[in-house]
Amino acid sequence: RYDVKFDAESVGFWHLSRLRGNRADNLGSSFGTAGIVPNGSDFFTTGVEPRGRTAESLGNWGTYTYWPDQPGDFGFGFPDVDPPHAPKDQWVSVEIMLKHNTPGIEGIDIGNGKGKGLRDGEQAFWINGELMGHWGNIRWRDDPIVSANAFVLETYLQDQLSDPRNVAFYDNV
Repeated sequence: RYDVKFDAESVGFWHLSRLRGNRADNLGSSFGTAGIVPNGSDFFTTGVEPRGRTAESLGNWGTYTYWPDQPGDFGFGFPDVDPPHAPKDQWVSVEIMLKHNTPGIEGIDIGNGKGKGLRDGEQAFWINGELMGHWGNIRWRDDPIVSANAFVLETYLQDQLSDPRNVAFYDNV
């Protein structure tokens, strides 16, 4: 959970924060993985951020997630969400929840194929205390060595070099 406020002159952000699932023997395994679909034993990531910015808006709040069963190569926003727009110059409380799935056991079929984890993981997020989305049936990992073990505030900006107006303030992390 954290609070964030975007400067009134901000024009758009791509990423704000990330809950990262890394290998216990490689705590950086989720970094530098843009465009890579996790294989169940390497990493997973998820975050909440404004999505779909326009000239008039920072976009709506949504998820940006990498997990083994995702459609496509790049991070995916879970569907069926109609959250509010991310306002400028106003504090917003953001909360994210992740429940690990049951990992697999190498060589043993526990109901999802030999060595595969179960699809019993979950994800949810709230904006200003209001639930925006809650999803289940998620297989975050197959290997128990991978777990959510890093939370990173990362204000990745597409136009960072060409437009320095993008500023995010964080509090109550």
